[in-house]
Amino acid sequence: MAFARRGGGAMACGDIRQVRVKIVVIRWIWFIPYPWIEERIRNRFGYDFAWVKSTRYGFFEHLEGCCNGRLHVWYAFGFGFGSSTYVGVTYTFTDRLSDHGPCDADTGGIGSFASGLRARRTAPFTRARRSKSP
Repeated sequence: MAFARRGGGAMACGDIRQVRVKIVVIRWIWFIPYPWIEERIRNRFGYDFAWVKSTRYGFFEHLEGCCNGRLHVWYAFGFGFGSSTYVGVTYTFTDRLSDHGPCDADTGGIGSFASGLRARRTAPFTRARRSKSP
């Protein structure tokens, strides 16, 4: 599901968006249970980040992103080691993120060459769900 940015080029941070979520439910035929995948529409808090820095430590991932000049920090399940920076990422969350102060909304210190890049970032097994960006 694609979401357009708000007018005037301002990025939306913490606004409520409707997203499609796939869930597994148990259905019954006579006395035999079987899994069934249903798609439901849920409300989530959407954030259009200028950049997201990801640092992975084994099965643990520390993420921090800048949205409208405000820094947001969260943790997730992520396999691997090292760090990456993604530019122009949209995430949706079940809960609103807390604000951790101001940040540089340009490119996160990775240089001006990355200002036009659009990253496609997924976050499996977390409460963070990425929606498709335009």
